Amino acid sequence: MDTGNQAEIAGNLKRIWNIRKKEMKVTQALAATQLNWTQGALSQYLNGITPMSVQTIIKLANYLDVHATEIDPNIEKSLPCVATKEVRYVTNDPNVMLNESIVWPEESCKFFVRVDKEYLIEVDDGASRPWQAFEGMLFKCIDVLNDIHYKQTRMSTNRPFYLVQKKGADEFVIFSEGSEPPNDKLSKKFLILDMSVY
Repeated sequence: MDTGNQAEIAGNLKRIWNIRKKEMKVTQALAATQLNWTQGALSQYLNGITPMSVQTIIKLANYLDVHATEIDPNIEKSLPCVATKEVRYVTNDPNVMLNESIVWPEESCKFFVRVDKEYLIEVDDGASRPWQAFEGMLFKCIDVLNDIHYKQTRMSTNRPFYLVQKKGADEFVIFSEGSEPPNDKLSKKFLILDMSVY
């Protein structure tokens, strides 16, 4: 990243920080502790002294509860892409939504996955209810194969959804909980926390 871009990123971060620290009721020292950084390291990011990596920007965005593009508008180019295909899952609930499961993992464990082509999910409930996702859609995920500790609360009977990659496969497929292949058949398994289009 060039110096000009770093200055813009640091400026965006500081503006967001000045707003969110009041709403979150945190000091720089407390935020640094919660991020597992020193206060000096956080201060250097806020003042544009130390360049921020993609991982650092995402960690700060997760902590401040903003989208990473609000800190770095060009970060999408650095986000990982996955190829997906049309899939079908079975459910008795016609109101299944991807974002109906509330999950609180460690903030630093979240990351974004960007879809690189259109795909379709169909709910097999006796009626045609296709749900279309578009190229450029972002899923906020955590990697559940890496023993991430999180607690989950259901507000309804809706099932969580996973973005999975079978061993030896290039593409990813979305499964609802209970219909996904066993973990020993998978090389990657991401729990979908939220979705958005940017």
